[in-house]
Amino acid sequence: MASPISFSIIIPTYNRPTQLVECLTAIDNQHYSKQAFEVIVVNDGGIPLEEQIVPLQEDLHITLNNQQNTGPAQARNRGAAVARGDFLVFIDDDCTPAQDWLQQLSKYRDQLATAMIGGQTINTLENLYSTTSQMIVDLAYQSFNPQPERAKFFDSNNMIFP
Repeated sequence: MASPISFSIIIPTYNRPTQLVECLTAIDNQHYSKQAFEVIVVNDGGIPLEEQIVPLQEDLHITLNNQQNTGPAQARNRGAAVARGDFLVFIDDDCTPAQDWLQQLSKYRDQLATAMIGGQTINTLENLYSTTSQMIVDLAYQSFNPQPERAKFFDSNNMIFP
C-alpha cells in the first residue's frame, strides 16, 4: 500500500468565523488520516480567531497565521509559504467539503506530479450573491474547460497541486 499523501490545506479567511468553523469541522470529519494533513488558516486582517481555532486544535493540526488585510490571493500565498505538505490544497472559508474530499483527491496521486486538479463546488446558499457567483463559475468552467482532462480554469476554492 502506498504511503499517504501529505496535504497542506490552506484556508484564507476574513471576518467569517462561523463559516470558518463549519469548514474546519467538515475537514475534521474527513475519512482520512489526520496525521496525513495539516490545516493552515490565514486570517487576512479580520477579527481575532483564536477563540474559534483553539478548540479544534485538540483534534486537528491547525496553524493560524495573521496578516494585514491584503486579500485572499496574498493569504493563499502566505499559507503556501509555510506549508509543509507535499501538496497544496486550497479551499475557501465558506466551503464545506464532503467527508471523502481528501480521499477523492488522493486518488489522483500520480497525476498530481504533473498537473493541478480542481474539484466541483456546489452552492448551497440561497442568496443573490452566492447564486450569481455560482452561475459565473459554472459559465467559466463550461467556456474554458470543454475537455475537463485539459482544463484551463480552476476556481480557487477547491484545487490542489504539488
